[in-house]
Amino acid sequence: MRPTLASLARAFGLLLLLTITLLVVNPLLGSNYMFLQQPPDSASPFFFAPWPYYIPVLAGIGLLFFGVLLAPFAIADRWRRRRGR
Repeated sequence: MRPTLASLARAFGLLLLLTITLLVVNPLLGSNYMFLQQPPDSASPFFFAPWPYYIPVLAGIGLLFFGVLLAPFAIADRWRRRRGR
């Protein structure tokens, strides 16, 4: 199964849905799933901004990472289309 732009959008949309759900559930359970309530106690290079500002930054990094993973397939498709003409 190949990743597509639609699958990237679907995966990111599901991740955002999970994030929104956990923003409601975490306070009810007193939990910190996905570190949405506070950053981890240990030092981490990914949490370079205070809460809640690191959440959209990490979402952007995740979207960028999805794009990097999709890029080789998109390049190969474009190369095949140009070569096939």
